[in-house]
Amino acid sequence: MIRVFVLLFVVATCHVWSTSSSVDGQCIEKEREALVVFKQGLVDEYNVLSSWASTGGDCCTWRGIRCDNSTHHITALDLRAESNEQILSGQIGSSLVELQHLSYLDLSNNNFTNIPEFIGSLSRLTYLDLSYNLFVGIIPSQLGNLTRLEYLDLYGAPGYGQLIGNSLEWLSHLNSLQHFGLGNTDLTRATNWFQSFKTASSLSLLALSNCVLPQVDISSLSHSNSSSNSLTDLFIVKSSVHPTTVPSLLNISTSLVNLELSDSEIKGILPNSFENMRYLKAIDLSSNEFEGGIPKSLGNLCSLKFLELEHNKFNTTLGDVLESLNGCARNSLYIMDLSGNNLRGSFPDDSNTLPTRLQYLSIFDNQLEGPILTNLSVLSDLRVLLANGNKFNGTIPESIGELQYLEDFDFSNNDFSGLVSEVHFRKLSKLKELYLSQNMLTLKFDPAWVPPFDLLSVKLNTCNLGPQFPSWLRNQTNISILDISHTEIDDVIPDWFSNHASKLMILYLSNNQIHGPIPHYLSSVQVLYLSASLTVGGT
Repeated sequence: MIRVFVLLFVVATCHVWSTSSSVDGQCIEKEREALVVFKQGLVDEYNVLSSWASTGGDCCTWRGIRCDNSTHHITALDLRAESNEQILSGQIGSSLVELQHLSYLDLSNNNFTNIPEFIGSLSRLTYLDLSYNLFVGIIPSQLGNLTRLEYLDLYGAPGYGQLIGNSLEWLSHLNSLQHFGLGNTDLTRATNWFQSFKTASSLSLLALSNCVLPQVDISSLSHSNSSSNSLTDLFIVKSSVHPTTVPSLLNISTSLVNLELSDSEIKGILPNSFENMRYLKAIDLSSNEFEGGIPKSLGNLCSLKFLELEHNKFNTTLGDVLESLNGCARNSLYIMDLSGNNLRGSFPDDSNTLPTRLQYLSIFDNQLEGPILTNLSVLSDLRVLLANGNKFNGTIPESIGELQYLEDFDFSNNDFSGLVSEVHFRKLSKLKELYLSQNMLTLKFDPAWVPPFDLLSVKLNTCNLGPQFPSWLRNQTNISILDISHTEIDDVIPDWFSNHASKLMILYLSNNQIHGPIPHYLSSVQVLYLSASLTVGGT
C-alpha cells in the first residue's frame, strides 16, 4: 500500500538545472554538428525535435538542450518522453561523444533498444536516466568510467526483452553514486551483485524491480567495508529473491530508513534480523509467502511508522503479532497492514498490546473470530479500520463512536449481530466510507437524526434497515456508491432521493419491496440493480 519505492524514486529523479539556456552568443559549432548527426539516427515520428535545425541557429535554444552561460558548452540533454507523442526511437548515436561537458543526460521513456558503450566516455556526467526504454543485451561495464555519476537509472520497460548483467563490479568505481535503479534485468551471472551493492560507499537509494537475483554465497562475503555503507532506502520489487538471501539483505546497511521486499515470492520464516536497524521507519514485505510468526526484533524498532505484511502466509495469532510488536514500536507505529494472511484467534482483550498511535489498521481476510475489543477508543488516532472477511461476532461496540478521525470503516463479511444506533457514530464527522454488509445487524435511528458525517460510499446489504426507506440518507448527497439491497425495506423511494441522482454512480436496491414507479432521475445512474424488488408502474 505504501509503495515508498515509487514515491522516493520519483522524488530522487527531480533535478534543478545548475545552468540555464545560453542568452549571449552561440553554442559551440562542433557540438551543434554532433546534435545534428545524432538526430539523423533517430526516428522522430511526431517531429519532437523540429527546433533542431540542420543549418545555422543557436543549439542552446533547441528543445531539451541546456548550455553553460559562460562557456556555451552543452551541459544537459533532456529528451525524456512525457507522452506517447514525444517518443523517440532509433539509435543513440556515438556523435554524442563530442558533448564532453555534458553533466545531465535523460533519454528515459523512449523506445531505444541498446545501451551504447560510448556513454562511458561522457566523463562529466553526474545524472544519467535511461529508464523505461526497450533495452536488451548486456549492461556495458564502461559505465564504470563515469566516476562523477550521482544518479543512475537503468530500469527497463517490463515485457520488452531483458537486460543482462554479467557483473556489477563496475559499480565499485562509482564513488559518488547515490541513487541507482535497475529493472527488468537478469543478474544470474552477476554472482557479486550483493557485495557490489553492500560496498558501494556513497549509495543511499537502491531500487530493483523485475530482476532475477542469484542466491548469495554468504561464505564469500567480505565485511571489511560494511561500516562505510550509507544505504538508507532499499526497494526490491517483483524480483526473484532466494529465502537464504533475506538475512543478508536485512543486514546490508545499519542506516536503512525504508525497506521494501515485496511481491518477490519469498518463502519461509521471516528472519529475526532487525536488531541493528534503529533508523528503520517503513517496512513493506507484502505479497510474498512468509509464514510462521512475527520476529520480536521488529518490536524494538523505535522509529518504525509503517509496517506492511499483507498477503503472506503468517499463521500465528493476532495476539502473538501484537505481543511481538509490544516494544518501543508500539509507540511509533502509524500504519499496520496484516490483511490477507492466515492469522487466527480473537481480538485481544488487553488494549495495552495495541499500538498507541495507529492511524491505519487492516486485518481483513484472515481467520480471526470472537468479539472486537470493547474499548475501541484506545485507538483514538485511527483513520482507517478494515476488519472485513473474518469471523468476528457479537455486537459492534459503541466505543467506535469515539474515533473522531475515522474515515474508512469496514466490518463487512463477519458474524456481527445486534443493534447499531446513533451512538455508534456520534463523533464520526470525518467518515467517508461505511461498510457493514453481510452481517446480521439492525440499523435503527431516530427519524430526525442528522448524521455528523458526509459519506461517499455505503455498503449495508443484508443489514436490517427497514421497513421505511432510511431517512438518515437524506443529507448524504455526495454518495457515489450505495448498496442497500436485501435490507428489508418495504417502502416507496422518497422524493428527497432525487438529491442523490447527480452523484450516484452505482445503486443496489434489489431484494427489497420497493413500491411505486421507478423515478426518472435514476436513469442517470450508471449501474442500477432492482432485481427481485417489487415495483409497480414505470419510469
